[in-house]
Amino acid sequence: MMNRPYRLGLDVGTNSLGWAILDLDQHNQVCRVRKIGSRIFSDGRKPKDNTSLAVERRLARQARRRRDRFLRRKERLVDKLISYGLFPSNEIERRALEKIDPYELRYRGLSERLELGELARAIFHLNQRRGFKSNRILKPKKDQDKKDEGLIKGAISRTQDSLVEGNHETVGAYLYSLRQEGKRTRAKRHDKGAEYDLFVDRSMIEHEFKTLWSTQRKFHPNTLTDEAHDDLIDTLLHQRRLRPVEPGRCTFLQDKPRAHKALPLAQHFRMYQELSNLRLIAPDLSETSLTLEQRDLLLNELERSKKLTFAAMRKKLKCGERGERINLEVSGRKYLDGNTTAYELADDNCLGALWYELGSEQQNTLVRTLLKARNDE
Repeated sequence: MMNRPYRLGLDVGTNSLGWAILDLDQHNQVCRVRKIGSRIFSDGRKPKDNTSLAVERRLARQARRRRDRFLRRKERLVDKLISYGLFPSNEIERRALEKIDPYELRYRGLSERLELGELARAIFHLNQRRGFKSNRILKPKKDQDKKDEGLIKGAISRTQDSLVEGNHETVGAYLYSLRQEGKRTRAKRHDKGAEYDLFVDRSMIEHEFKTLWSTQRKFHPNTLTDEAHDDLIDTLLHQRRLRPVEPGRCTFLQDKPRAHKALPLAQHFRMYQELSNLRLIAPDLSETSLTLEQRDLLLNELERSKKLTFAAMRKKLKCGERGERINLEVSGRKYLDGNTTAYELADDNCLGALWYELGSEQQNTLVRTLLKARNDE
């Protein structure tokens, strides 16, 4: 009996594994069930909010990586400051510089001579609080991520306004004035969701470094060379690029990548596919496909809309009067997505009507360019 041919069937779920062993006859057809069972296990989610247990591990791993990169950057910067003769090579002497208020050095360095060790202390402090810089290539943000980034950008804008209003040459001078008034010099939110008191942008740090260097170069022309400037500013401001999320392989052409969803070509494919799957269900439960005229009518609506509800479809097709329904409504869907790329790029704040005047090849080329861009400029 154990030598008899059999087939193993598996049903893999999120928190269960079902299995069955089926005996086969001489024609390899199932003749009976030999054994059957299932195994239930934890689904890896928190019972309270149904979030994945992997989220906490991922956030902790990201924090460790950020910390490790920060420490490596700090070590590289110290080594370079020593090699260019700014920091003393003796560790005890370097430790003594830690007692000097870096905010005062960042302020004084804009107008008066600093010793090389003091300048290195100011540059080292810039590295400790080098400001926010957003990556252009990111995975789609969640609503909370967009809200948080909006709070940061708003705080950066207010900080820049404060610099202008107080006639401060650099952000370091502004922070020194706050320190003199006994106010905070670091970003903080008093409550979750509240606005930040202030927030420093990476470009502010870059501007301050260049201003400090330009001023102090008059006093130390032989040490503060162009080579040292370029090397130090690269170490100070460098941010690794995020690895872009590459599309998977095509189902039919395995050596080719899938098209990005944002490409007009992919948008049209999706809209044609979904319209081809639509069926009109009559009261007697008979189904009919859309005619070519009906499909094109809905396609024109989808082309210029972010989404099109099934109620609007029925109105366009004038089938609601006959009591017909659309098959995809049965699954609980409310609408079909339109050409979301065209909806965004044809906005009045973007290309407007010019988008529709471009040929399909020009549209696809434009979107590919936008996908590869690493900054808004």
